[in-house]
Amino acid sequence: MKKKTLILTCSIIAISCSNVYAETNSIQDQISNVQEDLSKLEKDNEEMNNKQYDLYSQISKLDEAIAENEDKYSITNSRISQIQGEIKELQDEILKIEQGMELRYEVLKERAKSLQELSDQPWYLDVLFGSTGLSDFFSRVEAMVTISKADKGLLDQQGEDKKLIQQKKVGLDKTLAHLKNIEDELNEISNIVENQKKQKKEMISYLKYKEEQNLTEIRHLEQKKSMLKDQEERERHAIEFTSPLMSSQVPEEYMSFYLTAEKKYGIPWNILAAIHSIETNFSTHPSMVSSMGALGHMQFMPATFESFGVDADNDGVADPFSLADSIETAARYLYKHNFLNDPSKAIWHYNRADWYVNKVIQTSEMLVAAPSNLSGANDVTTIGQQWIGNTVYIFGGGRNQSDISNGRFDCSSFVHWVFNQSGIKLGELTSVTTDTLKVLGYQVSVNEMMPGDLVFFDTYKKDGHVGIYLGNDKFIGAQSSTGVAVETMTSGYWKEKFNQRVVRIKN
Repeated sequence: MKKKTLILTCSIIAISCSNVYAETNSIQDQISNVQEDLSKLEKDNEEMNNKQYDLYSQISKLDEAIAENEDKYSITNSRISQIQGEIKELQDEILKIEQGMELRYEVLKERAKSLQELSDQPWYLDVLFGSTGLSDFFSRVEAMVTISKADKGLLDQQGEDKKLIQQKKVGLDKTLAHLKNIEDELNEISNIVENQKKQKKEMISYLKYKEEQNLTEIRHLEQKKSMLKDQEERERHAIEFTSPLMSSQVPEEYMSFYLTAEKKYGIPWNILAAIHSIETNFSTHPSMVSSMGALGHMQFMPATFESFGVDADNDGVADPFSLADSIETAARYLYKHNFLNDPSKAIWHYNRADWYVNKVIQTSEMLVAAPSNLSGANDVTTIGQQWIGNTVYIFGGGRNQSDISNGRFDCSSFVHWVFNQSGIKLGELTSVTTDTLKVLGYQVSVNEMMPGDLVFFDTYKKDGHVGIYLGNDKFIGAQSSTGVAVETMTSGYWKEKFNQRVVRIKN
């Protein structure tokens, strides 16, 4: 059946809002532009007061992280020097034993020669000197019953030394392998420090640029401030919102729709529920059509639904009056507007007003906090987003409360923290590594990969990095160059390093 899409022609709007930004309405367009200018002025002023502090605080954290990682580099380098000394001692010991064996070999040859001169058997010396090597020589000597007891003692000592050399060489091989692992760690720490210094340099450059930009833009925006303040009151009347009396608890029958959309698009269920609550008070509005023409459970203007509509219930029609279609369409709209990287901006696009963003966020927090029999409120795909932009990567960090409180993680400790917040234990925090995580749960194929699965990457070693899959080829993790961030797995560095290991953790 050819998929049909219901009548569609404008943009998203809340059911009880009158702030419709219709393309044909020049007055409303002007008000929208004025509001954007005012918001920009307010944000720039806030940046002058707050952004510098935030960035300098982040730079301070980076300085601490760089210092700590450099200390670890120094300690690791010292350990390498120590191991190299141990290797040199083993090599010297082996050489000394081999030199002793060579001396005894010469003594035995001389004694055998003397025995030949006293013997009336001409083949005796030929047997001995016809040996193909040291080992063959000793075997021939042992076979000759005419050898003296003193010579036998030398042979016994040679055999003991031969075993000792083998033992020393086994120890040497193990020490060399350990040295290789330590050197790999040293290289990784060096790369981390280099990336963090680069990040610090970029942040300082950004601060200087932003300060200069703010001075210029604030002077320009101050000239508009008087006009904006005059128009602001008119706009407030135009966008005045009468919120319905919302329930503080999500109707349980709707949860499956929210969670399905969350799995597919990575939008937290409580954000979708909050929009549903604000727009139609959980579909309790009498007509489900606003006075401005917004339609259905999540209140889409027809043109917007035409562009983003999803046939989630697979009935062949994308319908704003279908609960499944409407909720997945809202999730898709937020995803397409970059919710995973900037949630507030994506919500703002849904209904272009700052008060609406605040209302959605406050309501979503209220819904999570409300008593409920629902599961999934602490989804591992969303818990970690609070750390984006607020962390630094510390090799071996995140394994005590002080580190966690200050946003100091490495990839393994971040994954452990996220799952722990969701009530899922991934072993002891103090000993968690990528190697302990990869053997938990069970492995699935890339084709079966779902949000919440662990994904592994070969960085400084095999399975050297781990993150949490979010869906749509993205994962969240503590990255060495950025701290906690969302990255794509289908291009660039992470595509190259992804090793196809996907682990599903059992609840």
